Formats: sequence, structure tokens, C-alpha cells
Amino acid sequence: MLSSIVVFLLFALVILGIECDISCTFSRSTRKIKCGNQECSANTNETPFGYYKLGTVIWNRGNGNYWVNLYPKKKNGDGFWDYYCENPDTGRSKIALHPGSITAGCISVPDSDCWSQLETKLRQQESYSFSVTGVERSGYSDRLSFSCNGGWSAGARLTKPVYVIGSLQVIN
Repeated sequence: MLSSIVVFLLFALVILGIECDISCTFSRSTRKIKCGNQECSANTNETPFGYYKLGTVIWNRGNGNYWVNLYPKKKNGDGFWDYYCENPDTGRSKIALHPGSITAGCISVPDSDCWSQLETKLRQQESYSFSVTGVERSGYSDRLSFSCNGGWSAGARLTKPVYVIGSLQVIN
């Protein structure tokens, strides 16, 4: 009985197109991002190689569009950095996946139709709480970022919850 319920639930998930913890890949050499079966041409200004958690699709009032914050995995493998923190492994902060033109370190999808399909796919994902390493004031303002190693007004390092929907790997 239990096995038939499990089979039914898996079948329902496949039929409905619901995916758990979507996995995406961005190739810097081919300039393509692929999430599930959705692939788009994309641009970058040298997004650091590595593994990231994908945040939920959010409205960025500063840029006037929806996008996805990326949370980079620490080089030592011990967790992930906050989006707003200057990552001590790369010296970068505020790396995102978004529509439109290229921005420093982000992955941008210039084709609005392809972005719309990708955004829809990402919105279909179930979000879950995930802990990242930040500092007391990370996320304080859209225009500020603070060193994850502390700094003149950043405050103490801490673990904070964010909502994520999956992962992204940036490869060559």
C-alpha cells in the first residue's frame, strides 16, 4: 500500500512538472544556462566558477525586474556565503541571475522570452529555508555590502536563514 502511494506521488510530480530542488548549470565558454529542460543564452562579466544555491525569484526594486540571488559555496566546503557579503574567497558580493544586459559578475539572460520561460520554471520550485554565513548588517541596504571577514560597520559574523529553490554550478 505504501509503495503504491509513493509511486502515485512521484507520478503526480512528473505529470505536474513539479521539481524539487532544481539543478542549473551555467557554462562560461558556451554562454548558456540550463535549468531542467529550459536553456537560454546568457552573458557574464566573469561570474566566479563554483557551486551556488539559487534564492527564490524576487523583485529587485533598484533594477525594476525580477531576479534570483546566488549564494556561493565556501571554498573550504563548510557552508555558503550570504548574497550581500563580500565573499573572502573571490572578493565578490551580490552575484545574481537576472534578465537584461550584462552586469558585473552576474549572469544575465538578454532574451526576454527565454528569461520569462526560465523565470516561470524557477517560480514553480518549492522554496525551503537554508542557512548562509553573513554578518549582522548584511542585507541592510540594497546598495551596501559588507566583508564577510568583518569590517568597519559590518558587525559580527553570523548564520542567517534565506529561502532557496535549488543549485547552480558555474563551469568553464
